[in-house]
Parts: sequence; C-alpha cells; structure tokens
Amino acid sequence: MVKRSVSALPIGLAVRLALDAISYSNALPPWFDSFTVSYSVREKVIARKIEQYLNGDRPRSPFEILVPKKTGAPKPWFIPSVNDQIVLQTSVSALAEKINRVIDPKRVLSYQYNTDPNRVQLVNS
Repeated sequence: MVKRSVSALPIGLAVRLALDAISYSNALPPWFDSFTVSYSVREKVIARKIEQYLNGDRPRSPFEILVPKKTGAPKPWFIPSVNDQIVLQTSVSALAEKINRVIDPKRVLSYQYNTDPNRVQLVNS
C-alpha cells in the first residue's frame, strides 16, 4: 500500500466544489459567508481532519432528519457535517482524476470529468 501525503490531495478543489454545492442546497454553519470564507484556513482545517481520520479518529454521527414520502413512511436522511462533506469531496476528487485517465472517452457517453483547473463542478455540464 502506497502512503500518500495529505498535502498532495486536491483539498483546495474539494473545498470550492463542496461549498459551492452546499451553499445552494443545505444550510451552512455560521462560519460560512461566500464573501468572507477563508479558503486557505478551510483547507488547513480539512487537511488536519483527514490526518485525524487516517490516524484512527472517527467522524461524528451525521445529522438525521425524517423526510416524508408519498408512500407514507418517512425516510431517514443523513447529512454529514460540512467539513465531512468536504473530506468526502476530497476523496472523490482524488479518485476522479485517476479514474478519468483510464476511461475510454469513446465508450463513456455520460458524465465526463471536468479538467478545467478553475472548475466549480466535478463533471462537465
């Protein structure tokens, strides 16, 4: 198993992708204001959290709400903390770059990886 440095992970990209997506769909904690968020501080927080998880710490349980369904019985909906959502996005972003290298674009017609370095979406529209 190859140990990868946390600093090599696409944390900055994950922070941008996750906060952009979350700001449209979920409530954000008081530290977030799209005009004042310090991305460099957020990246350091996420890097430290990833290191803690790699050293055996476990994430807190996600927030749970019951979402009504047409069929009657509500369905539980689990929402990880914003920082844990960014950690997950970091993992997805790190894997996406590697997976994209081995996919034959002639055979994959659906979601295509967004290679724009200034992207705010993981896949092309």
